[in-house]
Amino acid sequence: MVVAASAIHGGAAAAVNPFEVIADRNVFRLLPFKLPQHIVEEAPPKVLPKVIVTGITDVCGRRQVLAEITEVGKPSVRPILAEGESFAGVEVMRIDVDKNRVWVRILGEESELKLQAERPSMALPPAPVLAVRR
Repeated sequence: MVVAASAIHGGAAAAVNPFEVIADRNVFRLLPFKLPQHIVEEAPPKVLPKVIVTGITDVCGRRQVLAEITEVGKPSVRPILAEGESFAGVEVMRIDVDKNRVWVRILGEESELKLQAERPSMALPPAPVLAVRR
């Protein structure tokens, strides 16, 4: 008899919960609990270093480019790179000495760069004129 009475009392307690009235009123304007959605974090955008071609050389058949590489938050560096060499994420793929153009791969992105200043002409400069005072 004791077992039957506890089963009836336990079932009655589950059916009538005196605290459900508080939840139904929602005095504090609580929102129902939701599981967090799967959040996909976006990778920050790639900031490519700034590359400026300051010179192109062709000494003894070895083509090289003089470059100035500036990365955000770092001092600029001025390496001399031959075809196939790389430095700070900048790889020199091809150098065209006649057209003053360099093809580079900067952090996986290919681009074509031009020499910033024109090459000096191969003609000899005029001889300086000296003035003589008497």
